Amino acid sequence: MHEQLFQTFNQLIPLGPQQREELRRVTYPLELPKGSLLLERGQICNHLHFILEGVVRAVHYDNWKEVIPWFGFEGDIVNSHLSFTYRQPSLESIILISDCKFLSITYESLQYLYSKDPIWQNLSRLFIERYYIDVQERLISFLSLTAYERYEQLLQKYPDIEDRVNLGHIASYLGIRQETLSNLRKRRRRHQCNQGKTN
Repeated sequence: MHEQLFQTFNQLIPLGPQQREELRRVTYPLELPKGSLLLERGQICNHLHFILEGVVRAVHYDNWKEVIPWFGFEGDIVNSHLSFTYRQPSLESIILISDCKFLSITYESLQYLYSKDPIWQNLSRLFIERYYIDVQERLISFLSLTAYERYEQLLQKYPDIEDRVNLGHIASYLGIRQETLSNLRKRRRRHQCNQGKTN
């Protein structure tokens, strides 16, 4: 169960046997069914969750309209970053799209790791850097790419997303209507068909 988590961390900083054991001691397994709230808007986020299996979505509300700023898949660490870091009520909810299995850690346990070994602070910094890079890339995509290009970019990052995520949720993530997404999907299929004919 922990090997997936160790592999993710090892991509940034290799963990030694003692650090792996410390991480085992402070993380705990969590299983929740599809539709569960991992975090409700207005709550203070007190946990980090590493996704072992399943998909989650973040939900932000703009004048009661549901907006999806991000998805979480296997291998992702998910939480409400601002709420977790600054101990303030979350502006977003996190909802399970499918049945999920997690390895989770509390805010207090993470602070304990920070006090034990500077490697955990270094790892945290690297994850924060990755988070802000993702946020910046998403902002740039909205400023510089067409809806079709954003759709293509999403499929490159998550090739099986249409098999796992409701099309309405994908449309919300892309900032378009579901009808527009249907047209983009038809356009892409035509393009692939034409490519197949020319090859």
